Amino acid sequence: MIKEIMLRVYNFIVSRFFLLMRILPLKNSVVILTSFGDNIDYIIRHPKMRLYDEVIIFSSRQYDFKTFDNVKVYTQSNLSVKELYEIGRAKNIIVDNHFPVIGGMSTLKPYVNVFQTWHAVGAVKAFGLMDESFKNRPDCAKARFKKTYQNVDYYVAGSKRMADIFKQAFSIDDKKIIKTAMPRLDFYRDQPNIQSTRNSVRSHLKIDDEVIIVTYAPTYRENQFNISDIPLDISKMIQKLPSNYKIALRLHPTVQLDTDIKGVIDLTDGFSLEEVLSVTDILITDYSSVGFEFANLMRPVIYYPYDLDEYTNTKGLIDDYESLVTTNIAYNTDDILEMIINDDFSAEEIRQFKDLWNDYNNQNNTNTLLSMLQ
Repeated sequence: MIKEIMLRVYNFIVSRFFLLMRILPLKNSVVILTSFGDNIDYIIRHPKMRLYDEVIIFSSRQYDFKTFDNVKVYTQSNLSVKELYEIGRAKNIIVDNHFPVIGGMSTLKPYVNVFQTWHAVGAVKAFGLMDESFKNRPDCAKARFKKTYQNVDYYVAGSKRMADIFKQAFSIDDKKIIKTAMPRLDFYRDQPNIQSTRNSVRSHLKIDDEVIIVTYAPTYRENQFNISDIPLDISKMIQKLPSNYKIALRLHPTVQLDTDIKGVIDLTDGFSLEEVLSVTDILITDYSSVGFEFANLMRPVIYYPYDLDEYTNTKGLIDDYESLVTTNIAYNTDDILEMIINDDFSAEEIRQFKDLWNDYNNQNNTNTLLSMLQ
């Protein structure tokens, strides 16, 4: 309850600050708040961004953004007066996550638009008002969340399925939905770029194109800090799979590769998600949205929810797991091996899965989003 009181006080102070900022004229600027950075690179590289005097990025993590004369990068902080000042004077605000400062944006000038690009193609894990923890929050907290979500003018949704989830998770209507995919999904509509990226990464890794890369990319779990904590028998996979198969790992940064397994490719650091997926032939994941994104490449995904019951009870899912993913669901290493060795994948199912979660990824997404900026 103390945290809730502090958040309400914070929202009040921020909203009063933005109200005072109304006396100042707007600058010809765009302010971007980011936790992930990937979408932001596509945005700031777009020619329209050169029309603004300033594009000001507040990033909560270190990210190597492309350099342009009108782009400035600062560390994101909810208590930064600089950040509040720039938000209060910007024509357009773009966010890719939920930030507490959004709760005070109701008093921005009426014609200032706030855009939410989000950071995931699809959803398995419950979030927003659908999160299991939301049910146990006090009524005042529920009201605060709903009001905060209303402060965003537009949400980017890459599919009808994701738009429906946003409407439920954020209590919004169709008027707030932009029917286009995230900017960085433009990558998957550029086949020459995909192939060039694939060739470049494989060359860097010194891996021939004949080698089939099976990448395991699990979601973050609070109790896992080492690869040995994950119940996947990588050694057995290396032993049982044909010699032209390689196992790759894309782990959360907090998970350490603490075992010495020869032949494993570590893709955790130094590679963008687009690079990892372009080089991957078969993906293994669980509750991560990476599978929905990988579907754009029309390649097989194996879902490995070995702790499904526990995860469902503690984190909550958007819907029944089986209705969210492909039929290639494995519960142990032997299941995974059987699917790979028997090539137990349906091209038609992969296409349907791609279309379900990416049906709005059929245009220049960055253009569509930025055409709405003032």
